[in-house]
Amino acid sequence: MLGTMKQLELNRLLNAILKKEAKSRGWKSIGGQPYWREGDLFFTLLVVPVARQRSLHSSLRIKWFSLDEHLWRVLGMSSNASAPMSMHANGAFTLRGQEVLADTVQDCEWSAQWVEASVRAIASAAADKSAQVSSTTANIDDYLALIEREHTALMARYPNAVVNLWTERLLVALEKNDRRRAADIARERVAARDSGTFVAGGRTFYQRALEYVERDA
Repeated sequence: MLGTMKQLELNRLLNAILKKEAKSRGWKSIGGQPYWREGDLFFTLLVVPVARQRSLHSSLRIKWFSLDEHLWRVLGMSSNASAPMSMHANGAFTLRGQEVLADTVQDCEWSAQWVEASVRAIASAAADKSAQVSSTTANIDDYLALIEREHTALMARYPNAVVNLWTERLLVALEKNDRRRAADIARERVAARDSGTFVAGGRTFYQRALEYVERDA
């Protein structure tokens, strides 16, 4: 099986093993993506195999659970809050979250035994990291400080990366009921012609956020 498994076969194998591993840890999964909640924190684990390159990539992401609900209110999608929790993991209009753990394994064997052992190791590392993060992130201010640190580290590694935290900063302001701060961020990002990733009803996230804050002021 060394390096000969086709991508579709590999995806099916990996998804089945991830589903089994998630269940054994009390996590849920959708489409081969484990996700779980620890208090106010929501974690997603993405594992991506590339058959031809014989590489296996994994990424653990974190977000403050209720920020998605603020996002949906801004976008006029409040009904999403009553959807299954999996919406937070794979919904099109959800925060991607901040990566807190990542790894790439090269020269993969692609046998069922090897993949199972690798998934077990990835899940174990993710569980340890999520427990560590949860123990040191007691409130929304801790969360914001965490993602700010991770973002700073990311930009130090990849100075040309086109990514920012303004969407999260605005949503954190809403979580803290700091509507003035939320409005200031929205105005600045509209002026900068930043869409904030999301567009709904022909208006960008920041345009909608400014309308939302001013309407409910």
